[in-house]
Amino acid sequence: MRQPGFLKLPRPRPEFQAFSPAAAWVFGVMLCAAPSVGRAETPDEGRALLAAGKYAEAVKAAGAADAFEDGEAWSVIRLDGLLATGQYKEALTSARAAREAEPRSLRVLWAARRAVLANGETSQAAEHLRDIERLMTYRGRAYQDAESITIYGRAMLLQGTDPRAILDRIYTTAKKLDPESLAPILASGELALAKNDFALAEKTYAEGLKVSPGNAELLHGLALAYAGTDRAKMSATLQEALAANPRHVPSLLRLADHAIDAENQTEAAALLDRAAAVNPHDPDLWAYRAVLAHLRNDLPGEAEARGKALEFFAANPAVDHLIGRKLSQKYRFAEGAARQRRALEADASYLPAKAQLANDLLRLGDEDEGWALAAAVRELDAYDISAFNLMTLRDTMQAKFTTLTSPHFTVRMGAAEAEIYG
Repeated sequence: MRQPGFLKLPRPRPEFQAFSPAAAWVFGVMLCAAPSVGRAETPDEGRALLAAGKYAEAVKAAGAADAFEDGEAWSVIRLDGLLATGQYKEALTSARAAREAEPRSLRVLWAARRAVLANGETSQAAEHLRDIERLMTYRGRAYQDAESITIYGRAMLLQGTDPRAILDRIYTTAKKLDPESLAPILASGELALAKNDFALAEKTYAEGLKVSPGNAELLHGLALAYAGTDRAKMSATLQEALAANPRHVPSLLRLADHAIDAENQTEAAALLDRAAAVNPHDPDLWAYRAVLAHLRNDLPGEAEARGKALEFFAANPAVDHLIGRKLSQKYRFAEGAARQRRALEADASYLPAKAQLANDLLRLGDEDEGWALAAAVRELDAYDISAFNLMTLRDTMQAKFTTLTSPHFTVRMGAAEAEIYG
C-alpha cells in the first residue's frame, strides 16, 4: 500500500489561492437564491438538521450560508441532503459546482463521488477515488483531521487495498487522532459488516454510541450487527434509530426487509411507502418493491419496479443482487441465481453477487460451479467470514464425509453413519 501523506511526507508546497473566483460565484448564487428564514447558522446546526431527518431544511440552510465562511462544510451538507431525498440530478449539479469551488477538499470529493455514482457515472466516481489518493499522497500534511484520514481509508479500500491494513493502520490512526469523531467509527463498523464480522461490528457501533448517544446512523449499524443472531433486538434498535430520525430511510428499508422475511407483505409495503415519502428514487426501495411484486406473481409489476430501481444508474449490480438474495431467502434458489447472474452481467467484479450465486448453486446441486465461485470469492476477499466458513465446510466434507448416490439423490454424511444408513 502506498504510504499516505499523513504518515510520512515532506512539507507541502505553499498553498494556492484559498478561495477561488469560481467558489465565490458558486456560493454567491446559492446565497441569493435560497431563503434565509429559519436557517441554521453554523455547519454543526446544519448537520443536526440532517441527523434529525430535516433534509429540506438542511439544504436550504446550506444554500443560505455565507459564501466565504465554511463553504466546504456547507457544500457537503447540501449534497447529503439532496442525496437523502433522492434529488440525484440536483446533487450531480451541486457536486460539480462544489468540486470547482473546493478542488482540494477530501470531504467534498467523497460527497461528490456519492452524487456521481448515484447517477451511474462510474468512471467519474473512480476518478474521484484517484483524486483522493493523489491529494493525500502528495499533500498529506494538509489533511491531518480524523475525517480526512478516514475518507482516504475508504477510498483506498474501494481501490483494493488490504482491508486489515485499512482497519489497523488508517481507521485506528484516525480514532486515536480524534476519539470523538464519528467518521472512523462508522467506517470501521461498515467494514466489519461488509466482511460479516458481526461481533466486531457490534462492538464498534456500541462504542460509537458512547460518543454520540441516539445517533441514527450508529443505531442502524448496530441493528445490522444484531441481524444474524437476534432479530428482536435488531427490530428494537431500528425503532430507536427511527425515534432519533423518523425519516431515516436505511432503517425503514431494513424493517421492510424483516417484514418480508416474516411473510408480512402488508407491513413491508407500508414501510416502503414511508421510505418513498422521503426518497422516492432510492434503488433499494424499488428493489424491495420488485421482490414483493414477484412474490405475488405480478411479473409486469416486478419489471416496472426493477426499471425504477435502475432509473438513475442502469448498471447498478446491487439492485439485482438484492432482488435475488431475497428470492433465495424464500427458497427460490433458481430464480435467485438468475438475478445474481444478471447482477454480474452489469459488473463482473461485484463480489456480493458472486458469493450469493455460489450459495445458490450449491443449494441447487451445481457443485462444480458453486465451489469454484466460492473459492474465487475467498481468494479475492480473505477477510470475509462467510466465505471462510463456506470453504471450511467444503474441506471438512471432502475430508470426513462419505458420499452416497442413487439415481435421484446425492447424500453426504459421516463415515460411521454411512455404514449404518447407506
